[in-house]
Amino acid sequence: MLTVISASNFMNKKKTRLFIAFYKGTLVPNVLMAVISLLFNASFNFFLTSLCTVGFGVSMLFKEFYRKEEYYFYYNAHIKKVDLILFTFLSNIGIVSLILIILSWLNILYR
Repeated sequence: MLTVISASNFMNKKKTRLFIAFYKGTLVPNVLMAVISLLFNASFNFFLTSLCTVGFGVSMLFKEFYRKEEYYFYYNAHIKKVDLILFTFLSNIGIVSLILIILSWLNILYR
């Protein structure tokens, strides 16, 4: 069977890679702030909460002040800044939710 790669399919793969590249660029400041927040409250739940709130906010501020010119690259690929921020926020929530589900499953499994 012959597979035809359409232009829209290629564009979707390219955009997906760009979204993931943006997310990877926000991980270091995000996790760093979440680890620093552990100094104030040594709870794993607090770490996960700060990963979605404080760490996310600091990583977005870092991008805004120090890597602002990167947004032009994404804009040229027809990706809006709001879409990048929303993708990053939802990815953080998804990852934290997955971690909490796995931990609760392990807790039930090994009681």
